[in-house]
Amino acid sequence: MKAVIKKEYLSPGDKYGHIIKSDYAIADLQHTYKKFCESLNGWIVRSDDEFELILEDVLKNGNGRCIVCYNWESGECVGYAIGRVEEKKFVAYEMVYTDAGAKYSILAGVFEQLDCDEVEVTSPVSKCDDLISFGGYTDSSKICPFVMTKVLNEGKFREICRENDFFCENKNYANMLFS
Repeated sequence: MKAVIKKEYLSPGDKYGHIIKSDYAIADLQHTYKKFCESLNGWIVRSDDEFELILEDVLKNGNGRCIVCYNWESGECVGYAIGRVEEKKFVAYEMVYTDAGAKYSILAGVFEQLDCDEVEVTSPVSKCDDLISFGGYTDSSKICPFVMTKVLNEGKFREICRENDFFCENKNYANMLFS
């Protein structure tokens, strides 16, 4: 689901006990990405090199930005947003967070550090409720394609499906993939 979140939905300067930075370590982003995705039925597993390519593409080639959120007590990375600024709007290619406080802090950090008035973010459908509190689902909200994969080794994929709880419990869904 794609949503636009307006600055006025957040309290100014509220960081919810987090530190916002623009420097990062790939290991921190990897850790946070995995925690964000754990509740999903599936996600793209990324190597450190793939993370580097994404960041290089967005930050260097696309003139983008990365905002990273750390818990101020533990120092653990708990969220990040990667995207670009377009006329006072931050278009987030990816916004990942491990808890509600991190979500608020990332948005507050984007608004404050990048001088934006709104954030456009695409969220997995299972995370849609996370952003409703920001009034983000308005007339401009819509479901949009996020990712598509091509199975190169059908035999291996079938083997993985047989071992996966989701596909075992939802046999009709797995059968549709191979029809």
